[in-house]
Amino acid sequence: MLKMITLLIALFSFVLIPQQAHAKSYTIDNAQIDVQINPDGTADVSETRTYSFDGHFENGEWRTNIEKNRIDINSVSLSEDGKEYQLNSALSPGYYSVDEFGNDLVIKWKYSADDETKNFTIKFKIMDAVSNYSDTAQFYWKFIGDGWGVSTQKVRAIIKLPYPATKEHLKAWGHGPLDGVVSITDLSTITFEVNILPANTFFEGRVVFPTLSGIPIDSDTKLQEIITEEAAYINETIEQEERMKFKPFNFIFFLSLIGALYTWKAQSWFKKWLEKGKDPKLPEINPAGSLHEPPSDLDPAMVDALLAFSYLPSTNSVTATILNLCRKKIIKITQQKKAPVLGLFSLEPEITFEIKDNPSLTEIESKVVSLLYLDEQTSITKTEILEKLKDDTTRLTDWNAWRDKVKSQLLKNGYLDTESNKLKSQMIIDIVFSGIFSFIVIFFAQFLGIFSSRPELIILGVMGISGIYVFLLILFYITMDKRTLKGAQEAAGWIAFKKYLKDYSVTKNYPLESVIIWEKYIVYGSALGISLKALSELPIKFKGATTQTSYLYAAGLSDSGQLSFGSLSTGFNSLSSSYGASGSGSSGGFSGGGGGGGGGSGGGMS
Repeated sequence: MLKMITLLIALFSFVLIPQQAHAKSYTIDNAQIDVQINPDGTADVSETRTYSFDGHFENGEWRTNIEKNRIDINSVSLSEDGKEYQLNSALSPGYYSVDEFGNDLVIKWKYSADDETKNFTIKFKIMDAVSNYSDTAQFYWKFIGDGWGVSTQKVRAIIKLPYPATKEHLKAWGHGPLDGVVSITDLSTITFEVNILPANTFFEGRVVFPTLSGIPIDSDTKLQEIITEEAAYINETIEQEERMKFKPFNFIFFLSLIGALYTWKAQSWFKKWLEKGKDPKLPEINPAGSLHEPPSDLDPAMVDALLAFSYLPSTNSVTATILNLCRKKIIKITQQKKAPVLGLFSLEPEITFEIKDNPSLTEIESKVVSLLYLDEQTSITKTEILEKLKDDTTRLTDWNAWRDKVKSQLLKNGYLDTESNKLKSQMIIDIVFSGIFSFIVIFFAQFLGIFSSRPELIILGVMGISGIYVFLLILFYITMDKRTLKGAQEAAGWIAFKKYLKDYSVTKNYPLESVIIWEKYIVYGSALGISLKALSELPIKFKGATTQTSYLYAAGLSDSGQLSFGSLSTGFNSLSSSYGASGSGSSGGFSGGGGGGGGGSGGGMS
């Protein structure tokens, strides 16, 4: 439980993301479209858009579809804030061109805008704009097509009839965003409005009014067909709105089901953690809780890992393993004094590592020898190692592989529980499955139209619940490894030995009489995180000949012949820290149907 509590109260760091370079952009703040239907069945259209530019822009484009109903458009003109542009295919500022490309009529123009607002007006005449039937006349026009890559903040389209209609013969419908509004302002004026028209969304109007007498009349009767078609659009829209209507109870019930599933799974893992991941209580070594000597000859890297939260060795293990190899006379460590800079500023002595031929090494020791590059050469200095590490991108992988090797040795030798370790693989699968399951739930909720009015709530809700579950699972994963009873006994012994080493008021009363015991103090003390400088101050009684055969004692001698690991400690710290760091009338709403009106503009600025 202590592992879990420690992890829960750990501090989280925040990563500052550099601000991205500012890119130019523009918005369409307003679009005013005026349509005057003429007695001859033509329609004069004026479209004025207000652009706000952020950055430099100079190219404009507007296009409309002219093929769908064989639309004939002419009398095109363009102006900027009342200033007329001239027609010229060789574009330059103040000029525009009109061309047909495929099914589109395309207007292009040149201008200059730098961080400012401009109003552009395009005017044109639609020939045969009115469909004239025996029982009604119809104007059906797509004011804005789905070809605009930016949204328009406010759109208003006004249709003026050639003459007032009677109330019973005038009807109007709007298609596009469901929050659009169509109003019959008076018997000759119809207004279509929407506050925000999203990008790539069409906006169209349909008006029926009395048959025009001055143009040919189609003998067909169309009024009832049009009314029936629009009624179907309206019913479809009502059903869509009902489906999209946010229902808090359904939303809460839906998330409760998801939450119940993840709660059940989390409880299941918590029970497994209590059974398989909770460390056994450390036994009492003795009433004093300290040991004067190392409790065993366990590899120093395994000692470090056994006491670590993650059961992985720290960089202390590199130092301890090197010192242990020195103790075993496999590696010889020497220090060479450097000349002071300008004769004033002293430098740390150079440390040289030399390995004997064909040494007998454990797997853990062999990896450390490789980290020191002593598998490539028999002698190397600390400076050379640090230089190699700068360019060696594989050493980080080697370092992590070595840490995993140490942990695997703890499992192999029965210090860590193998069953709890195997459960971690199942947790990885469960974490991946949780992500896939959440994606499937969100996908089908959207595909089936569930809560389609507030999709962000479903996404946030499902991902939030899933995220909490994954977070808990990660906690269980990190803390699932546990010591066996054998491991707990071993850990308790090393904790007791560390307590003795750190209590100088006690150790000073018991000078070490054996260089062999002293060497173990140095090796295991460094593995337990005690500084070499502090370890060099341990009281000793051995002298003379007993020290001459000790590689470790020789490595710690200063220029004055005194035992001091100060320089060696500094060198090892810089070396160890390098590992892991390499590399007026009626009004109504819009319906969702339609799309059959003529025209349909698109465009953009660059």
